Amino acid sequence: MVLPTANTPGYGLLDGHVACDCLIAWTPVFQRLCELKGYGHPVVWQATGLNPNSVGTHAAGDTIDFGGLGNARAMLAREMGAWATWPRDWAPADGGQHTHCVLAGGPHNANTSRYQTTAVRAGYNGLGPDGRAGRDPLSPPKTYRTWKQGIAWAKGEINRIEEAMYTDADRARDVATKAAVDRLIAQEASRDAALQAAIDGLGSAESGRYGYYSQKLNQILADMAADDASPVTISPDQVGTVADEVARRVVASLPKAPTP
Repeated sequence: MVLPTANTPGYGLLDGHVACDCLIAWTPVFQRLCELKGYGHPVVWQATGLNPNSVGTHAAGDTIDFGGLGNARAMLAREMGAWATWPRDWAPADGGQHTHCVLAGGPHNANTSRYQTTAVRAGYNGLGPDGRAGRDPLSPPKTYRTWKQGIAWAKGEINRIEEAMYTDADRARDVATKAAVDRLIAQEASRDAALQAAIDGLGSAESGRYGYYSQKLNQILADMAADDASPVTISPDQVGTVADEVARRVVASLPKAPTP
């Protein structure tokens, strides 16, 4: 069997492992919810792969193994749309301790691991022929969800937990921070207005100084534009623009107007 790669349409990378888009969407939400509930961060051990102990269940997608055990974590995955989830307390030679999850309603695993979702609904452990080598050691989920419904449910749980963690002290701190930012924005706006007024003044209150330099520079630049031997190249249509800008800068740098 040829495995999908990260460049196969509908697949990509998940924590360095090739995985289908369903797992790429589902796994980070599951990991975050586990962290918030105190179950640690589930580390991806196998996504799409051909570990011989997995008997082909990971060959296409919608199936993932996380390192380590934990019934609480497994039950959370079941509530999140991976009904066929079991901790596998296997010897290292048989695959090691891990938690095996199969997404319900995924489109990739019709010929690989979907039989395990059927087996668990019937109360079996997903091992052996048709996944019915033994009884399911865990309780069924309170609600049978698809993997997409599981993501939506989990995001609601994450929002609820994070909101409960957001204390009055946090709110007071955020209000104070926003007020400080607003003050800085107002100060910046006031400074910008003053700077603009100063710039505008170069053409009004300082019009005499500005006009003097502008006139002189226009003449100098016009002479340069007409002088083929000038080391500085400037076209006639640039004379006015350049003279205007240079005049502004010169006037801004001088304490008083010179005497013509």
